[in-house]
Amino acid sequence: MTQPTTVLRMDSREQLRLAARASYASAAAAAGHSFRGELVLQELGGSVRLTRANCDSLSIRRADHRQDTPLDDLMRFCMHVRGEGSLLQHGRRTEVRSGEGVLYEARRAWELEFPSRFDSLTLQFPRSLMPRDLQNVTARCAQPVDTTSTAARLAAGFLGHLHSTAAGLTPRQRHDAGMAAVNLVAMMIRGIAPSPPADDGSDAVLLRMVQCCVRRHFSDPALTVVELARRHHISLRRLYSLFEGAGTTPSACIRKERLRAAEALLADRRYRDRTVAHVAESVGFAQVRTLERLFLREHGVPPGEWRRRHMLRDD
Repeated sequence: MTQPTTVLRMDSREQLRLAARASYASAAAAAGHSFRGELVLQELGGSVRLTRANCDSLSIRRADHRQDTPLDDLMRFCMHVRGEGSLLQHGRRTEVRSGEGVLYEARRAWELEFPSRFDSLTLQFPRSLMPRDLQNVTARCAQPVDTTSTAARLAAGFLGHLHSTAAGLTPRQRHDAGMAAVNLVAMMIRGIAPSPPADDGSDAVLLRMVQCCVRRHFSDPALTVVELARRHHISLRRLYSLFEGAGTTPSACIRKERLRAAEALLADRRYRDRTVAHVAESVGFAQVRTLERLFLREHGVPPGEWRRRHMLRDD
């Protein structure tokens, strides 16, 4: 029998990874930091669950898997109590601030990023519990909820109060409270103007997720093509196929981001005392020779000479 309330404390990156895997997702803590977090799950019956998360900075994502999972047809509404984050789904990235909320489909490709410690409430529920006219909610996903509306304030207050009092409710009361929470979320969602996905193709959405991952983590020297595929739970063949459609390769994408970051540092007078080797290391290159070869290919001169010419041109 499922426990009505479960508390999961995570004291390491490995515990975070295992907790994410249970939701058919992958997660990573911020580079260079230890990880601490706590999840308090309130089972409300009928596959409705309210989760309070209080965690350090992390990123969590799910690829658009083809096989069926228990997540099929589940919706999630995430309300940020404290801290900021962003959600990427259906080609749309939405920044979510403290006090705001966002809806997403659990079974489709998505990515959540939390740049600092955060506190959130997430209501998970079957799509079938939504009113009939709202069951096709794809066009309302990954869009910020208007927190100034009466409906949003009412829903946010109810979710917070429900989480703090659910442990004292009978099974029947928890079920009724869960249905009330779903109805309040539906009331909020009606205020979101439908927006077509930026691209209906799941491959295009997944490609955007991978590219976003590269832009955010290119400075990590451990970010290789193999690691990129692992983080998104896809094969190397699938990863190369995604980039082939964009006319490039995953390795070229990583190199480009690192090269552009190196150019920005070398052109900035504030970093004129940094050696080329230091710049190469700070943008993720394991060896300075790699950066030197890229500069020769791109600009026809080594990075040190490129920096000197750039400084002279700005004088």
